Amino acid sequence: MSILSERLRQIRIEKQLTQADVANQLGIARHSIQRFEYGTINPSIDNLIKLCQIYNISADWLLGITEKQTPLDSKDDQQEYIVSVIEKLNMASGYLGGLINPEPSLIGAPGQKISYDK
Repeated sequence: MSILSERLRQIRIEKQLTQADVANQLGIARHSIQRFEYGTINPSIDNLIKLCQIYNISADWLLGITEKQTPLDSKDDQQEYIVSVIEKLNMASGYLGGLINPEPSLIGAPGQKISYDK
């Protein structure tokens, strides 16, 4: 399992939510949440943003960039913040090693290279 998958499960349990609760809020099937948590598939950027909103947690913690769980300051700033974290990771490593998928689909495939066009 990846850091992302482990932390998705951890935060869901801490927030006392079921996989079905989270799936309903995202508008996807429960088994997709299960697959995110097992690391079988990775959430799209859109779903990563929504997960951060649901859990009120920053993406840097979910992605393993920091060990500190930081609540989001403003829902208006969440997408911009997550995109900036992704851009920093892209600059540092050239790709995210499949943590997230930039495609607008609901479910991303592991191992896809990240590119973000403004």
